[in-house]
Amino acid sequence: MMFLRRRFLLAFLLVWGMFLPCHDLVRARNSDSETLVQMNEEMLKQSQAGRYPQALLIAEKVKEICEKKFGPRHLCTAASYENLAGLCLSTGDTEKGSKYSYQALTIREAALGPEHPDTLHALRLGQAAAFLETQIRVIRSALEQYYLDNGTYPTTEQGLSALVEKPGIPPLPKMWSQSLTSLPKDPWKNFYVYTYPDTGGYALYSRGPTEAVRIWKEPCGEPSQPEQGPGLEEIPKLRQELVAHVEAARFEEAIPVAEKMLEIRKKNLGYTHPDTATSFLNLADCYKEAGDFAKADPLYRQSVLLHKRVYGSKHKRTATALAHQASFFLALGDHGEAQELYNQALQICEEESDREATYLKAAIVNNLSLIHLRAGSYDEAEPVLRRALDLLTRALGPENPETLSVMNNLGLLYSLKGDYEKGESYLRRVLELDEKRLGPQHRATCLALNNLSTLYLKTGRIERAESGFRKALEFQKESWGPDHMEIAMYTNNLAFSHMDLGRLESSLHLALSSYQIQEKMTGHVLSFAPEKQRLKFLSLMSPYNLLASLGAPRPLALAVLRLKGVVLDSLLEERLENETGRNPAYAALVKDVRARKRLLLHSLLETPKDKDPAASSELIEKRRALQEEIGYLENKLSKEVTGLGEARKALKVTVEQVQSALSSDAVLIEFILYQHYLGKGKLEPYYGAVVIRAEGEPRWVRLGRAEDVDNVVGRYRRSLRAPAEDAVFEKTLRSLSQLVWEPLEKELPQGARSIVLSPDGGLNFLSFGTLLDREGRFLSEKYLIRYVSSGRDLIKEVPPFPSDAMILFGDPDFTASVSPSADTGPRESGSRGHPEEYKDFRGFQFSRLPGTLQECTALQALAERHGLKPRVLTGKDADELGLRQVRSPRILHLATHGFFGSSARLGVQDQRFLSVQGTDPGIFRNPMYRSGLALAGAQSTLDAWKRAEPPPVDNDGIVTAEDVSSLSLHGTWLVVLSACDTGVGEAQTGEGVLGLRRGFVQAGARNLLFTLWPISDADTVRFMESLYEEAMKGVNPSLALARVQRTWLVKWRREKGLRTAVALAGPFVLTFHGRP
Repeated sequence: MMFLRRRFLLAFLLVWGMFLPCHDLVRARNSDSETLVQMNEEMLKQSQAGRYPQALLIAEKVKEICEKKFGPRHLCTAASYENLAGLCLSTGDTEKGSKYSYQALTIREAALGPEHPDTLHALRLGQAAAFLETQIRVIRSALEQYYLDNGTYPTTEQGLSALVEKPGIPPLPKMWSQSLTSLPKDPWKNFYVYTYPDTGGYALYSRGPTEAVRIWKEPCGEPSQPEQGPGLEEIPKLRQELVAHVEAARFEEAIPVAEKMLEIRKKNLGYTHPDTATSFLNLADCYKEAGDFAKADPLYRQSVLLHKRVYGSKHKRTATALAHQASFFLALGDHGEAQELYNQALQICEEESDREATYLKAAIVNNLSLIHLRAGSYDEAEPVLRRALDLLTRALGPENPETLSVMNNLGLLYSLKGDYEKGESYLRRVLELDEKRLGPQHRATCLALNNLSTLYLKTGRIERAESGFRKALEFQKESWGPDHMEIAMYTNNLAFSHMDLGRLESSLHLALSSYQIQEKMTGHVLSFAPEKQRLKFLSLMSPYNLLASLGAPRPLALAVLRLKGVVLDSLLEERLENETGRNPAYAALVKDVRARKRLLLHSLLETPKDKDPAASSELIEKRRALQEEIGYLENKLSKEVTGLGEARKALKVTVEQVQSALSSDAVLIEFILYQHYLGKGKLEPYYGAVVIRAEGEPRWVRLGRAEDVDNVVGRYRRSLRAPAEDAVFEKTLRSLSQLVWEPLEKELPQGARSIVLSPDGGLNFLSFGTLLDREGRFLSEKYLIRYVSSGRDLIKEVPPFPSDAMILFGDPDFTASVSPSADTGPRESGSRGHPEEYKDFRGFQFSRLPGTLQECTALQALAERHGLKPRVLTGKDADELGLRQVRSPRILHLATHGFFGSSARLGVQDQRFLSVQGTDPGIFRNPMYRSGLALAGAQSTLDAWKRAEPPPVDNDGIVTAEDVSSLSLHGTWLVVLSACDTGVGEAQTGEGVLGLRRGFVQAGARNLLFTLWPISDADTVRFMESLYEEAMKGVNPSLALARVQRTWLVKWRREKGLRTAVALAGPFVLTFHGRP
């Protein structure tokens, strides 16, 4: 409810800079030696002809002569260093290029001063080296992709041309063909730079996501920096106008001004001028602050690239650009990416001590504290804020607005910690000074007023809180307009105060206004952001809190039906676009994303054997570059499908549409995990459910504190993984039923028989049919229970069956030899999963599962009797390659080991998943990498991991959820995961479970059967035969499972007892996607 005060760094004040020069050789100056002059001329001739080895030999001799004749600090020696630097960069040796350019710069600064043109030329040569270093990773990725696609590196001039050229680019010089023979051994040498003798310039090439792109071409000689041109005389006036709009938070008005400044500078100064780089940053900031994240994102990327190119990667101006981009990710909720960029920027600034660097450090440290505050890490945030306050007080004074922004966050911190007296002291001081200096309507003043009002709300001064919230909202609407995310947050706060005052009608009106803004922003973010950022942004949202706390069933039902699982639906929309084949560009992007994800997974498993810090640093950079590329490509994928700002289908769904898909005896129950308002600014996690019937108004049921429900769910899950007495287990089942079912049952219409459940949070791991009613019967005996990810699944159109094929994988040969790499967890004999007590992956073994062969054989015969065409893959044939070659069968059955590595066990001292010696324990925090299935060769891969020798990942036997998501299963009627824990994963509030179940849905499965705990190898065979017998009669798979599960629960309870019956028949859950 309180607002974190972010720094908005005024990038347009940063106007220093230089151009990045070309690599034309610099002639040695002031030499009185005719020999040196002749040698320099020969060196230039050899270089322009592309004979770099010969030119380098001459340059080395020139350097040696200059050092001996003139000494190490002479300007002629500096010129020889520059010649060497240019040649080294032209041949791709950026390390030596940087070294020699730095030596030249040191000499010229001492002799000529920092502003002399020759000094600036040496400086720009060093910047060229820094820029090339960033591009080498891109080029290497292009070659790696080429190798993945073709199994070899390009070995002809035509092959290289196809890789790096496009129409309008000059043909490859002869130096390329001369270096072809070395490509397979060292494919990046002479790859990324070559010269044009005719123009004296050179070009740098890189293969982008879908085409070759010429990164850079400069003419030789000193680049011009025009001081005047059409429109440049307007810049001072435009700058003043832009500053005025930004200071007043009028970002919608600032955007056209910033756009005009950028266009003028691009036209007159070029892209590589520091003012142009600054204009990119200014425009990105304006779009971000206006809430147009889609337009801000590419501008930030361009700005960072240009700043690195103009200033170098270690300059404080580059640190400023990185900090701005970090603030963008912070606004999106991607705290991990924001923190990484802030830390990069801070590391650069730590080496500077001037006033500007001090200011920048303080701003970055202040923003880092916001990440700690959002995470609830108050003890970590306080020293960070104290440091920022100290830095800014010394640099700018105690009453500067930037200093006050830190004081505001300190007041917020103490309020959150419950130290209201200290918090109020800070916040009142900030508000008083902000009103005096900036005026009552300024954004910073309103933030301080909001935070102080929140403190009033928490301390029971409700009228004062309401007055403050109302004023802040009114003032900010004038600046932001009605549809900005900050307006939604101000509106939420005012609505909470109205609840405390008993003004429930006005509170509901405000809640609806806030929801409409959040829904609009969700559609916007889904139109451009990659999956990770979509999930992060949704986690920042609070669309249900007010509506649920007020008990407003109709608007809450609409909100839940539109936003629950919306990220998954957006990914399915994009996948469908690819499957239709209407968009070749999209298909090419998908291919690139998948290839890079395989490269990323392999890099995550790599470990430098010699423990060399430089090798480790290079590996980290490789991972970071791949992650950046994947994010960029996923960003493009979103735009290919939706176009900027286009609403997703999910955001157009109505309650009536869903009701029309329900039969008269069916009920949809949408569970939600939300923050319930308890009054006086206090929120607490609760579970609740919206009950939607075929007719009539939706009903809302508040179930209770999430902590109470999750504790009993945890006890339920533990009881099914370890022995438990029937009497104790029965109490657990009854407790769960009282908490999450009996309150709902009261709202069911008479005659309700079919229950469709859409769980949330920890309820995703509950098999509802196993709960007991008041008479001690299973709920599955009374109701036909089915599952969906969202109520929208009831109205999705489904394609006809693509084929009559049934593909079965079983009894894989886990010890088969592999050529690729791995990722997994272990199993004990007789169980298709991993024993819970193991903590270290290195001790696991994939044991053979003989029951899976029996299972597949029986199902093969059954399929043939029903007219299907089964194909069984066992032994070494049951491999990952075979799975990837599957194309939309009617049924896909996978009987093997399943695994999931809990993120809670990924700490250094307690790993039980992917425990490879030397591997970063945090690299598998993505649950889509931590869950999966084991196929042929999986044990061989584990053994290779133990030796820290991970094989390639394309056929290693370890099929992660991420791998699964790229399978071609569009229209597949049924996927069965007959393995342990295939439904386990990481629950994301409102988005289901990240793991195998999400992966197979993304792949296109219409009906997916998975398991919530380990299953028995022998008993599962009988259960599966019964399930397929029922389903192949033409019964919908979800209904077939409900009937079969009921039968076996009752039978095994009678024969084996309650706990055993639930353990054997209860783990199976089936979700359907599309009209049943």
